[in-house]
Amino acid sequence: MPSTDNPQAIAKQLLLGKPYTFCWRTIRSLERQNPLLMPVARFSIRLRLKNEMLWHEHSGAMLRGVFGTALHAVDAHQAYPVVFGDVQFDDRPRPFRLWACSGVHTPLPRGAVTEFGFDLYGDQAVQQIPAVVRAWQTAADLGLGEGRSKAVLESIAPIRPPKVLATSLARLADWLAEPVPIRSVRFLSPTAFKHNGRVRSPSVELMVASAVRRLSAFCGIPFLPPDVQVGWAHESLRRVWIGRKSMRAGETRLTGWVGEARPEAPLGPDAALALRVGQVIGVGRHAPFGFGEFRLE
Repeated sequence: MPSTDNPQAIAKQLLLGKPYTFCWRTIRSLERQNPLLMPVARFSIRLRLKNEMLWHEHSGAMLRGVFGTALHAVDAHQAYPVVFGDVQFDDRPRPFRLWACSGVHTPLPRGAVTEFGFDLYGDQAVQQIPAVVRAWQTAADLGLGEGRSKAVLESIAPIRPPKVLATSLARLADWLAEPVPIRSVRFLSPTAFKHNGRVRSPSVELMVASAVRRLSAFCGIPFLPPDVQVGWAHESLRRVWIGRKSMRAGETRLTGWVGEARPEAPLGPDAALALRVGQVIGVGRHAPFGFGEFRLE
């Protein structure tokens, strides 16, 4: 692979019809296309129920479904293609994510308030904020869950990173935690990966690769994930299965692992940075549903 400071070598590779992939370690040297400067808009959404409903332990798939239907209803030609793409033929990650939408499997009474997070990633997705607000209003009117329990969008509030003015556009770098040693990883929602055709439990290598590839898709710059040779020294993970009903796919089951794991050795700076990025944008399968949410400790 040619060096990133050798434009002639890069041009030669492109002329030969070969794509050029930036190494992850070079991202901080990119000035105009630094992916860490990608816009990230984060919101806290509060819905108040008009009717009682059954809240599942992991309700991200349900919320994602009603949001998609609502966004298509309010802006099928501009916002929906940007946020969802062609869900039948386009396998790129969607530039949004639900998070903090897990809870206790329990009936919620009328008047109860449920709150969760919602993110948008990248310039094009952030420009769709007005349509996204209208979509969440419409989603509440359409109703949630199997019984289509009506709700009211009580509030949608921007979440701001520390030390960033309210008038400034927040960037990915503003959300990255300080580079401190990573002693453990706590999986807050089901996390799984597909590797060589099989569903796999979380590993450091798969998490790092997923974070880098998701960011590459959002910012439009292809990166080669760093090589990772660190495993888990200890893990206490359990596999969970989540039912999902979709108008397109019918009844399916989603799976992933929750719990905690500890790396067996210190991570290199590239791998550690990738995990810090993944903590913001999510990793693994079904991240838009709220899966792949984890916390570094």
